[in-house]
Amino acid sequence: MWTKSFPAGRIGGALALSLALASCGETTAPAGIADPAEAQNRDFHEFNVLLDRTFLRPVAKGVNAVAPAPLLEGVSNFADNLDMPKAVVNDILQL
Repeated sequence: MWTKSFPAGRIGGALALSLALASCGETTAPAGIADPAEAQNRDFHEFNVLLDRTFLRPVAKGVNAVAPAPLLEGVSNFADNLDMPKAVVNDILQL
């Protein structure tokens, strides 16, 4: 039975520790978001959306229409392989 591997004392201690740590949080949520760079962020976002709609998206659609499927798959696989070390480190850190 599971009580042999997890004695009641350990379960009770874990429960008490969980309750004690749960009470460490803030009592009230902040009233709003104070972002001193909000106007600048909105301007950059607007520029990025404009750049995407007028240049990047049409180029991507043109490349997808012209390039053969094996080439696109190879480029995608290459990008995935470059991203793999970051994914491995992330998985290790999360156990």
